[in-house]
Amino acid sequence: MRFLNLLFRNGDKEFYYWRDKAGKEVDFVVKEGLKVKELIQACWGIGEEKTERREVRALIKAMGEFKLNPGLAITEDIDKEVEVDGKRIVYKPLREWLKNRYSGSFPKSSLCTFTISFISLNVIPASSGYSKSR
Repeated sequence: MRFLNLLFRNGDKEFYYWRDKAGKEVDFVVKEGLKVKELIQACWGIGEEKTERREVRALIKAMGEFKLNPGLAITEDIDKEVEVDGKRIVYKPLREWLKNRYSGSFPKSSLCTFTISFISLNVIPASSGYSKSR
């Protein structure tokens, strides 16, 4: 969790994990105060159509529930925007997303450390709704 707090450079954000009753999951629900501000799906390898479809369906479902548009999918190397069911999904490579967050150069050698931290965050899954990350 410290990693995300450093990444967002602001302690007023809370991070959750979302799962619906059917098992669809979104990796990060970013909340400021009482309002959900952002949904982030970490999909490092979405080369297979089946995997991408699963990740996008979960993000679309959460976007509808929280009335958010667009949704963000962090990837290894895909940079595109698509519209699905009237919702915009923004795909960003992790390196590019980090550069935008830090508004500067992000050394390649550090990328591995941040990637492992980002993908390996411990969360408390919920059977329904969203739960606070540890």
